[in-house]
Amino acid sequence: MMTCQKISIQALNTTLKCTICRTDIKDNSSVYQSKNNYGIICGRCYQKFTEEDIELMLILFLTYGGYFGQLPKDQFSFFKTLKEIHNKTSINDNSSQIVEINMRLLHKSLLHGLYPEQYQAKLRKLINSPGCSYVL
Repeated sequence: MMTCQKISIQALNTTLKCTICRTDIKDNSSVYQSKNNYGIICGRCYQKFTEEDIELMLILFLTYGGYFGQLPKDQFSFFKTLKEIHNKTSINDNSSQIVEINMRLLHKSLLHGLYPEQYQAKLRKLINSPGCSYVL
């Protein structure tokens, strides 16, 4: 029979970093782990984001790299980023390409510190704007 032992972060002599925001986690009582992968989440991110948002962010950061708020928010243009991603992707009638553009745009938004709700609001505003030629 195998026995398990709880080991504190201090006993491991290592510093854990939050998978979402990359801050050091010093208190092991505020560590949360994703249900679907091994991502470690700090208490602050756990409180800020929904479980669904956390899972999606972990997948995006694992796939494309980076972390939440890695880049300056004031240097981010939603529309310009969408155009850049669109220009790099050949669009057919394939809906998976549209999903890919949406995921890449969300990832770029998260890198610049936009919350998922802010991303959705910007996307809604763009889609509802007159003369919008993009449909995601």
